This record gives sequence, C-alpha cells and structure tokens, in this order.
Amino acid sequence: MRNIALYTAAMAGLGISSVVFAVEPSREELQQQINDLKAKVDQLQAAQQNMVTRQDVDQTVKAILQDADKRSQLFAIEGFTAGWTDGKFIIQSSDGNFLLHPWLQFQLRNTTTWGIDRKQPNNNDDIENGFEVRRLKIGIDGNAFSKDLTYAFQWQVDRKSGTPGLEDAWVKYQFSDQWAIRGGQFKDPLAHDSLVSSKRFLTNERSFTNDYFSPADNYIQGVSVVYGNSQMPLHAEAAFTDGANIVEFASVLNRSNYNQNFRDFPTNNADYGAAMRAEYLVMGDWKDYDDYTAMGTKTPLLVIGAGGDYTEIGHAGFFTHTVDAQYEHPSGLALYGAYYGKYTKDNPAGTGVTGTQDLYDWGALAQIGYMINRKWEIFGRYGYLHLDGDVVPAGFDNEVNEFTFGTNYYLHGHNAKVTLDIGYLPNGSPLSDDGAGILGNKDPDFYLRGQFQLLL
Repeated sequence: MRNIALYTAAMAGLGISSVVFAVEPSREELQQQINDLKAKVDQLQAAQQNMVTRQDVDQTVKAILQDADKRSQLFAIEGFTAGWTDGKFIIQSSDGNFLLHPWLQFQLRNTTTWGIDRKQPNNNDDIENGFEVRRLKIGIDGNAFSKDLTYAFQWQVDRKSGTPGLEDAWVKYQFSDQWAIRGGQFKDPLAHDSLVSSKRFLTNERSFTNDYFSPADNYIQGVSVVYGNSQMPLHAEAAFTDGANIVEFASVLNRSNYNQNFRDFPTNNADYGAAMRAEYLVMGDWKDYDDYTAMGTKTPLLVIGAGGDYTEIGHAGFFTHTVDAQYEHPSGLALYGAYYGKYTKDNPAGTGVTGTQDLYDWGALAQIGYMINRKWEIFGRYGYLHLDGDVVPAGFDNEVNEFTFGTNYYLHGHNAKVTLDIGYLPNGSPLSDDGAGILGNKDPDFYLRGQFQLLL
C-alpha cells in the first residue's frame, strides 16, 4: 500500500510538472509576442496620425467652402451684398435702406426704307438702308437712406452725334402708404405708350400716332404728386411742369432738347404745363402692365387709363388727351388700344389762313400680340392720325395710316431679344420720324426694321 501511495504521488508530481512546463512559452515564442505587440502599437500610432490628418483636411475644406460662399455674393463688406436677382444686378445693404441698380441698354438696328413712286434723279426707286445704334442708354436707380426715398438717373447717347444726353433725373419720396411726391426730369404723365420703357416694346418703335401726340419719351421737368401702391387698383399722378414737347410742322418728331433752364418760350420749348394721368386695374397684376406682351402673364390683366396735358407756348394753348386700355391673358394674347386728341387754341396761321385759328387733331391705335410659345411672339399694329387740314403742307394728305407686322424672338426675355417688323404707310406722311424709319413724303412708304437688344 505504501509503495502504491508513493507511486501515485510521484506520478501526480510528474503530471503537474509537465503541465507547468507545457504552459511556459519558449524564448522564441516570447520574442514573437513582443514583436506582435510592437506591431500593434505601430498600427495604433499610424491610425491616430491618419485621424489627425483627416480632421485637418475637413477643416480646410470647410474653410474653402465658406470662402467660396462669401465670394459668390460678389460683394460683402460692412453689411452690403450684391448679385444678379430678378433679371438685374443690384448692390444693397442688409436692411434694404440702400439699393443701387446700375443698368445698360443696347439696341443695334438695321433699317431699310422704300419710297414707292419716290424716284432718285436717275429714276431709280428711293431705297435707303443702313445700321445704327438706335439706343445706347445707361442709368442707375434704387433707394437711399430709406426704402421710401427712391431715385432714377438715365442718359442716352445720341445716335447721330454720339453725345450723351440726360433723360431721367428724379427723386421721389413716399411720405405715406398711398402718397408720394416726385421732382426732377421725368416722363410727362400723359400717354401709356410713352410711359412704357423702350426696354419693353412689342414692336421696334412706338407708333407714329403716339409720336405725334406725345413725342418720343416726352420728358418734362417739374414736380408731381403720386397716388397709389402695388396693392391698390387706382394709380394717379398730377404734375406741374415746364411744358410738354409739342410737334410743330417746321420740325421733325422725336425732339430731344429736354434738359432746359427756367427760361420761357421762345428760349425754351414752352412757358409752362400741367398734366395728369389716372389708371385703374380692373383685374390682374400691376407688374404685367409694364410691357405689351403676355410673356410671363399668370393671371388675366385689364387696365383702363386716361391722361391729359395742357401746355402753353406764347399765345397758343395745347390740350392733349388720351384714353387707353390694355388686356393680357395667360394663353399668350395681348391687346392694346388708345384714342388721342389735341385741341389747339390760337394756333399761328396755317396754310391759306391769316391770323390765328383753333385746331383739333385726333388719332387712334390698335395693337395685338400673341405668344406662340415661350420664345416666339407675333404682333400687328394699326395707327391712324387725322390732322386738321389747315396746318398740313400743300400736297400732303391730312390722314396718316400706319400698318406694322412682325415677330419677336426672346433669347432671355427682354434682356436679350431679336425683333423684326415691316411697316406700310399707304398715304406717306407730312412729318419725318426718322427714329422710326419714317421719312416725310407724299408717296406710299415701306420700312423694314431688324433689331437686337441687350439689357443688363
């Protein structure tokens, strides 16, 4: 028994010893474990370094994006921002109290006129053709110190001499929600066809009829009281001025000597004038009333307007008046019609008349436009002018009929567009309106006008 116990104890000791020796690693194994631990430490250090690098990259990318966003505003100094918005470039303060809108208008036109039965000395038809920069205008408008104090300044380069001339130069103060006062040089508040900017014409030019009763843009100098806002259906303006531009048969249309001093006639155009215009929005949005096209019109528009101007020139008095209506529909249809009249008291002697005389000239205008699609538009216009026979030069008809047809192609709305139109005056005209391509003559007259407009 004792021997068996000793043997068992000896075997147990040998077993434990063998287990212990089996668990202990060799020198080579210990060295391998150390190498593995060192490799893992190197990996952790490398990962930590990579993590720092990615953070630096993220911060750098964020800074670049912030700088790019700031630069995309073009101008961000002391609370001012700038950029292209609503089809125009503006600079304004963050509170909107200062706003500056600089702009440029460029019109390149080719005009061809053909006088039927009007012959050159060699018996060839009288055909004239050429290019001209019909309009090159620059201007600024906006508000200063407050949204209630607005302004506009505009110059046009004379297409023949290249000399810039002042057109708009006015400041308006909105002293209540409905009332404002304006002073400076601005368009006579008479005819809608003159008040619509040349930037937004349907045809290449205003009608001959309008140019007779309200020459060109018909700028005046004076002060006016303005009633209405964008939320009200009634707009009105009454002005005391230095007198409207009155067409005389000794001159051509489109008189441009607007900027004058305090002197009376005959040094200046007139002694004084007074004008008023009222417009009523039956339906629609006022912003669609700024042009004659239904491009962009979202709801039907109907506006009825009327205006009058009394201008005194020496002993003669001229009362010009007009009534008009404009309709636009989202389908692309645009209509416009107007009646014009001018009563002249104590006009200087006319053809075959001695002393003075009273006269009445009148005319009418009808216009239609239709958007075929969002790019193409077709239009037609008829203008009629009836002149008092006593002032019409001998041999000329006292009635002028003007037919105009054409098309617009809008590359980018009114900002970039091409206009092509053709006109016909079956009776000719006793007055020259060469800005429109109409030369005063007794014979039937054609004109063909092609134009590109860039508006920035």
